[in-house]
Amino acid sequence: MKYLFSITLLALMFVLVGFNQSQAQTSLEFNQVIYQTLQGANSASYPYLAATGSLVVPAGKVWKVEKCVVSTSVVSGSIYIGSVGWMAIDDRQICTLSCDAVTGTFWLPAGTYSWQIGMTSSTVRQMRGTLSAIEFNVVP
Repeated sequence: MKYLFSITLLALMFVLVGFNQSQAQTSLEFNQVIYQTLQGANSASYPYLAATGSLVVPAGKVWKVEKCVVSTSVVSGSIYIGSVGWMAIDDRQICTLSCDAVTGTFWLPAGTYSWQIGMTSSTVRQMRGTLSAIEFNVVP
């Protein structure tokens, strides 16, 4: 009887451990720092779009967006002064007037995203948007 109970208990433990392993979370492993720049002159008509581009997060990776900055050009050489405008990823604004950081954590899973920057007025200016992120490998 003890022998049967021990075998049953051992089998149950193997089943539970196997189930737990199949439900385990994936983990993230640091890969690299990402720094993307998008620039252009905004249009004089609404929505005053300056530039569009694509962000591509490779398969098996995820990005944690840490910071975004949108600048207008009162340009002195190649230095952009000011922080006015907006930035959007897939039509979701992530950065607006005088922003210098993303509010909260913004994660992008593997995929291709449209990326846009623009002004909040019709004054035509050169604009620059920068985005920095940390890329992680998704490890099962």
